[in-house]
Parts: sequence; C-alpha cells; structure tokens
Amino acid sequence: LFAHNGPLYRGHDGGLYGTHITDSLRQRYLQLGGHVHFLMRERPLEGDEAGFSRLSSQAMSLTAIPEVLTPWSLIANQREAGRRIDAAVASCDILVARIPSLIGRWAVAAAKRYKKPYMVECVACNWDALSNHKLLARIAAPWYWYAQRRVIKQAPFVIYVTREFLQKRYPTKGRSFSISNVELKASDDSVLTRRLEHIRGRNDEDPIRLVTVASVSTPYKGQADVISTLKPLQAAGIACEYHLVGGGDQERLRNISRKHGVEDFVIFHGAVRHADVFELLDGMDIYIQPSRQEGLPRAVIEAMSRGLPALGARTGGIPELLPAERIFPAGDMAKLIHIFRNMLRDDQMESEAVRNFEDAKRYRIGSLIESRKVAYDEFIKLFLTKTR
Repeated sequence: LFAHNGPLYRGHDGGLYGTHITDSLRQRYLQLGGHVHFLMRERPLEGDEAGFSRLSSQAMSLTAIPEVLTPWSLIANQREAGRRIDAAVASCDILVARIPSLIGRWAVAAAKRYKKPYMVECVACNWDALSNHKLLARIAAPWYWYAQRRVIKQAPFVIYVTREFLQKRYPTKGRSFSISNVELKASDDSVLTRRLEHIRGRNDEDPIRLVTVASVSTPYKGQADVISTLKPLQAAGIACEYHLVGGGDQERLRNISRKHGVEDFVIFHGAVRHADVFELLDGMDIYIQPSRQEGLPRAVIEAMSRGLPALGARTGGIPELLPAERIFPAGDMAKLIHIFRNMLRDDQMESEAVRNFEDAKRYRIGSLIESRKVAYDEFIKLFLTKTR
C-alpha cells in the first residue's frame, strides 16, 4: 500500500494519470510485492492529457480518498477518509507512507493499530512549505512541523531523499537510508558536447534564457522573485528571458510580470510532457530554482543532466546539488543578481556545465535501483519476516 496525498487523475479513457506518480514509481514498489495499491486523492483530468503520465493498470489499484486538505473539506470528509484509510491498511501486507502528507500520516497511525510493517519516505519539509503560504497555513505550520517530526522520529524504517537536510530537521530513531527519489536515464556524452557547443556559439546580443520547471500556481516555488530581477538586469545591460515550464493558473505570475513591466520577457510554456522537457532544457542557457521549500528537487537534477549551468536558493536539498557560490538566500534578489553576473563569463559557464553533467550521474536509475534494493531487502529481513 502506497499512501500519499497525491492526487491521481482519472482520464477521459477511464485510466489513471499522474504527474509525479508515474509507472516507474509503480514499478519501484513492485520490488516489495506483487501488487501496488495506491491510497490518495483522485481528481478528474481536465484538458489535454499530454502533460501527464498514464499508469499501467497491471498489478495496481486505487482507493480514492475524498478531499481533506482544506479546513472545510477536512470537517466534511474526515470520517469517510478515515474509514477508507483504515480499510486499506487493514488489508495490506506492507505500507509505504510518503511524508509529508496527511493521508500518509493517517495511514501510519492505522498501521500501528493493525501492527502492519511500514516504512516512511521523507521527501520534503512541512515547515518550509506552510510557512511560505497563506496566513492560515502559516498559523498551522508549527503543528504540522511537529506532526511530521513525530512520525519520522518514531518510524522503524525511513528513506530520506536528501543526504543531510531532512535528516537533520526530522531525525529518526529507526533504521534509515539516503536514496534520492529522482531517477535519470543515462545520458551519453554527446549531451555535454552539444551543451558546450551551445555555450561557445551563443551570440552576446541574444538574451540569456533562464528557465524554471515548477508549478506556476504555487507561490513558494519563487518564480515571482526571479521576475522581479529582470528589470534590474536589463538596466545593468544583461538582457534576459524567463521561461516558465509547469502547469497551474498563470494569472498571478502574469500580473506580477505586468507590474514590473517585463511581460514581454516572461514566457509561459504550461504543462509539458516529461519526455519533452529535456528537449526544451537543451535550448536554455541557465536553470534557476528559486524555491522557498524543497526536498531534493527533480527539476534541478534533470537540468544538471543536460549540462545546464544552474543557480538555486538555499532551500531544502538544493545546496546538496550545487556549489556554495551558486546558492543564494531565498528571496535575496541582490545576491541572486550578483551570482548571476559572475556566472556569465564563458569559462564559468563551461566549467559549470561539465560539473553539473558529471554530478547528475549519481542519480542514474541503475545505481539508485541497486541502492533501493539493498534498503528494501533489509526492510523485509528486519520487519516483514517478523509477521510470518
């Protein structure tokens, strides 16, 4: 049983679709058993299916949990959600709960009652997410931080996606592993060759193409901060375009672009099918992750795998991916501009491209599958055999 807030989307063809929940994730958990049952919210898929991944119906099923992530829906649906979670946990053999998530946390509580073997995946920080949100979320942030810390501390087996950040903020008394949930297919060296040719062949009169891959309707992803730097950069003689890749309501960021007078330099690509994101990245000059909340961001690692020079905020696991001289305090646009200007020398861009390409090899799917197999084998040896 895999428990998380989700959501999964029900397509027009009756099939299930996901964004972060993909067939490769389904295959990952088949290492633990012959069937994967998802426990999360379900929504109808609206619009084009191109930006979503279709899940195979083979060896999988879903228990849909009603909406519980807003105050009113929690009041209305808590009892029914709890009943469905209890039933799913009672009938499972192993629970994998992805935290932070309310559904994952409730599933862990049920697993304790039913004495089911469970592991927790710690993938992000509740405090960072909620403290950078609306007023009600900021008020709730201390409680959710405490709830996540308690679940992780008491969990018998934890997989962290970071090497240090989440481990320090949410320590556990149980057995733990550090394994990224980002899996990359191997890129041949021609990717780096094309990137270096791109850097050397760039015309100085062309605008620098910055890119961020993230939901455009999530304020803590920080795109508004980058938009606010475009005018000062232009005043300093550095012309930039800012490309935004990701689904969600664009109106907030479009309004911010108009407010700063840079709407002609902010390009919205909308949701892009994952397989097509790499081609889009290959046409960009610099990747930037200005988030105020992250675990270990997939988008940064994927950009690195294309040899893209990258900048990032000092948030979550981003400093584990990029060198200190490419990290800025979240929201500190003066520091971002300083780092950005220093980076634009060709020799810097080329060395950044080589380092990022080589560092991204740590996240190739083969080595991560092996690391995860070691962890899963230990979990089964330590916990599952006790129930037999």
